[in-house]
Amino acid sequence: GSLKVTMIVNRLCRPAVLPRGISLAASWWDTPRTWLKEPRGVRSASSGGQSTSKGLSFKTMVKAGRTGRQVEVVSDMPPIEDPHDSAQPLPPSPKDLVMAGLAACTSMTIQNRAKVMVASGRLGEAALQQVLVRALDVCPEGEHMPQGVEVEVQLIGDLTPTQRRQLLAAAGACPVKKMLSGQMQGGVSSAEVPAGSF
Repeated sequence: GSLKVTMIVNRLCRPAVLPRGISLAASWWDTPRTWLKEPRGVRSASSGGQSTSKGLSFKTMVKAGRTGRQVEVVSDMPPIEDPHDSAQPLPPSPKDLVMAGLAACTSMTIQNRAKVMVASGRLGEAALQQVLVRALDVCPEGEHMPQGVEVEVQLIGDLTPTQRRQLLAAAGACPVKKMLSGQMQGGVSSAEVPAGSF
């Protein structure tokens, strides 16, 4: 039958003390990606985001995805008052969007590992029924810069202990986790661009 296991599979901390992610050979992430040239022809990208805000308002329209295939969502800073006092849903903050991206990427990386295991006969096609992932930052009260990130994974399905260990190990290969861990060779750069570039 199905078995639920909840465990913290990794913890992201400040770059100086970060453990390196587990590298998986022959995974989907290692295969050539479809790169899209941006309109200005200056760079290519496999993913992207864009934001638009007015004046001093934190309310920001965010476009997630590559140019021409974007989904819009409103992002805002949480109110000063206790957000639990309101029954109304709050727009995600920028860090919420990052945590959601980390959770989604972790889930997809585990699923990709499962597909490799199915193809090799090490996992039944219907053995993994569901992957639940929750990513939460570790941030002291009153501060904006998190001290770390905790990723929790729950695998639902008829899996052996060995299969669970192999699937959970795949979470370390999540590209978003590696980005947050400071493993990008070029880092993050910012530059002002001419009007009309967006």
